[in-house]
Amino acid sequence: MRGKITTQFWPIVFFFVTLIILFIPMMHHNLWSSDDWDVHLLRMQALNQQLDHQQFPPLFDYWSSNQRGFSWGSFYPPLTTLVFFISRLILLGVENNALQMKVSLALIIFIAAASAFYATKREFGSTSAGFLGATLFISSSYFLCNFFQRFAIGECLAMALMPLLIRGCNALLSGNSDRKLIPLAGTLILLSNIPSVIVTLIFFFIFSLIYAKKVFSKDNILFLIKSAIIVLLLTCFYWLPLMYHMHYSDIYAFSNMQHSYEFINGTRVSFRHLLFATKNTDTSVGYRLFLSPGILVIVLSLTALFTDKERVSKPMLLIAGILMLLLTPAFSWTWIPEKFTLLQLMQFSWRLLSCITAILALYAVLPLLRWMKKSKTWLATFPVLLLLQVIFPIQGAIFSAPPEYSSTVLFHDYVNNRIKLPVTNDSLNNSGYPLLTEPSDFINGFPYFTVEADKAGIYLLPYIMYSGYYLVIDGNKIPPIALENGFIGVPLSPGTHHLQLGYKTSIYLIPAAVSLTFMLLLIGLEIRRYLQRRRLRLDHGERYHIDDAPDRSNGR
Repeated sequence: MRGKITTQFWPIVFFFVTLIILFIPMMHHNLWSSDDWDVHLLRMQALNQQLDHQQFPPLFDYWSSNQRGFSWGSFYPPLTTLVFFISRLILLGVENNALQMKVSLALIIFIAAASAFYATKREFGSTSAGFLGATLFISSSYFLCNFFQRFAIGECLAMALMPLLIRGCNALLSGNSDRKLIPLAGTLILLSNIPSVIVTLIFFFIFSLIYAKKVFSKDNILFLIKSAIIVLLLTCFYWLPLMYHMHYSDIYAFSNMQHSYEFINGTRVSFRHLLFATKNTDTSVGYRLFLSPGILVIVLSLTALFTDKERVSKPMLLIAGILMLLLTPAFSWTWIPEKFTLLQLMQFSWRLLSCITAILALYAVLPLLRWMKKSKTWLATFPVLLLLQVIFPIQGAIFSAPPEYSSTVLFHDYVNNRIKLPVTNDSLNNSGYPLLTEPSDFINGFPYFTVEADKAGIYLLPYIMYSGYYLVIDGNKIPPIALENGFIGVPLSPGTHHLQLGYKTSIYLIPAAVSLTFMLLLIGLEIRRYLQRRRLRLDHGERYHIDDAPDRSNGR
């Protein structure tokens, strides 16, 4: 099945029809009701405001109502922020939050399709296989659940990259050049969604156990060490500032959003919901979600398992089976000691489905390719089954009433632990400190105040306190006061003062310079290797032509 297969017309048709079906909810005049839609819309709106006010790097939201300088940019993995920025460029200045979000979602769908297409085509040496793999992946129940039910944009993007990771791991076993996809996918997943990093670590641990002899060869060990260094250096612009805030900023998410294994146990999925792709009705966390790869993907994968005579799919499908057991009642997460906290970052056991689905969609292609060659019945049966797999996760997005959006909600994720929610004007006025309200201007994206102080004392600047802030008062740079209510305190003497809030951007710019330098170095090395290989091919061709040229010297 790995031989070259002639490109077929119908796999391409089914792929584009699937894309059209997925874009039907995009035609909605607004966004659809889902779990985290308002969080990501607020993130995107904050980014737009920061770019409009030339704040670099874009970190703090001083403009959205009641956000109080809240920082998504300091903590949330930045790859989806890049997607928001690209969608902003595509719209050429059109200011429409719903439209920009839809363009961002469409970009992620295209990334997922391209990732699955490349991985499947390289795995089986077939363009038809590539289109079928992409179709099965983007139509899978859990992929659509992340989009149209959970609105989990970070996890959507991380899941979109999983096929590249799977292909890279397969290439690691054979020494194929595609093993470079491991550090590439690892880097992009880390910059997309932290819980998905835990999913990849669990997958790779099981993968290494099953393929221990091949994975732990000397060459592969050196490659994996180099890959780990590459991932760490390319992403240090994100995780180094994150570590800084973990140590100095006392953020709610770092101390209160890491769930216990008992909680993760409560997110397990029953076998009937997992295998038959029905709505989850057994647990409050994930209630009414489609927590399954999808019935079509599962049936085709099982067919591949029992009909693959070359046994190319069985070990990887075994890994998918083990991962599926981990998210069902067959496994208890409480068997893991609470002291081993790393896996708790995954939060929900069903996040393993992002990796499971990528594996199953890859090998579900095998029986489809055989079916396609032997009979034309697949032309009628496959699209019907595909439609049934797609329609249920997206129907809510098609028929739901447009949600009401409010930017006044201050989410607790990345505030400091001294902040008491909800924050209102009354709570600030009654804080016991004179309140500085509207800034006179913004300089480089940071607020500037002209203040008339009636008396000496500490004044309240209504912005959330984060480590790294500084104040410039009448030209003098001083550290701010961290008030007990979580906001910024400003010491002022009586009289008129000019006050500028600033931030030590070197916390971000120095790690960013390291990542950028290393990325340019890698690109330069890859270009050099390409040119060397090209020169060798040309030299080989010239020698071939010289050696094979007929000798006409005796005929002169």
